[in-house]
Amino acid sequence: MEFVTEIRNKLIQSVEDLNDEQINQKQTNDDWSILQVLHHLYLTEHVIQAGFKHVIQKNKQNQTTIKSFEIVTNRTIKREAPDYTQPTDQYMSKQEILSLLSESRDQLIGILNNIEDSLLSHLSMSHPLLGRLNLDQYLEFIGIHEQRHIKQIEDLKASMIVS
Repeated sequence: MEFVTEIRNKLIQSVEDLNDEQINQKQTNDDWSILQVLHHLYLTEHVIQAGFKHVIQKNKQNQTTIKSFEIVTNRTIKREAPDYTQPTDQYMSKQEILSLLSESRDQLIGILNNIEDSLLSHLSMSHPLLGRLNLDQYLEFIGIHEQRHIKQIEDLKASMIVS
């Protein structure tokens, strides 16, 4: 969880100097704004939490293999986000999205605080791209996925229109 927390802190730092208008700015209609990147991360974590709750409740233990996250870290490979993690087109303030991210992280920590650490490597669920991951691997995925999008945010900031 330390890795995931460290990456989340970097994510928050990456938008610290931006205002509401800047995080909602889009380069083109086809691109995501920084707000949409953040909302996608919130939705992704929210879906993962629901999955965690489900597999913890079922307590059906499955072995998984160690997965490579290269497809997640390689930004030359573009993937369409699943419908359930597609961000909103609605204007949102920076404070609103940061509050959602904070709530989501608090909920994830709450789930993890109520499960034995040993179960994290024995309970698993399916990932749409990577296949079956145990909950430890899913936590690693959360951090790596956020790292990928921090780079996207930095690219968006670099191309931002200053008004």
